[in-house]
Amino acid sequence: MGATKIKEIFDSFVAMDVMIGGRAVRCAAPTDTLNTYQTAHLPIRVLNPINRYSSNMFYSTDTWNINLGSGVNQMHWTIVDVLLFEAINQTQGLKAINGQIIDYVKDYTTKLADGALNLPENAFVESVSMKPDVIEYPLASNNFFYGVITIVQIKEKVA
Repeated sequence: MGATKIKEIFDSFVAMDVMIGGRAVRCAAPTDTLNTYQTAHLPIRVLNPINRYSSNMFYSTDTWNINLGSGVNQMHWTIVDVLLFEAINQTQGLKAINGQIIDYVKDYTTKLADGALNLPENAFVESVSMKPDVIEYPLASNNFFYGVITIVQIKEKVA
């Protein structure tokens, strides 16, 4: 029976360069995530397995066993990639950042379509949703950022 490659899946997201204004946005892996982010860190993509941005959880949301035996051979992972673009009080507001947020969403979807997310063998993107929003990070901190919440469903065959 095979083992999951969830760490490699996260590493694939970290390695995917997504651009804003011609500049790659740094991505913090779950092990590199800070408790809080200041303006100097921005923009940044945060991969955090503990999140409130998805109704699904970080770990497998569904398993499937085609032979009805005791082993799991398919996992559905929910990966939440949160862009913290700019503190909400940093510029003139939405008018100043809307174009850049749209460019980010466009570049992210283009990279996914072009295969820039180099997932491990037996894993593939099942669905993607993106929500530009005002994001409080961390929760209950009263720190708000313009950003994008990207939820990617990954299907992985593990056996």
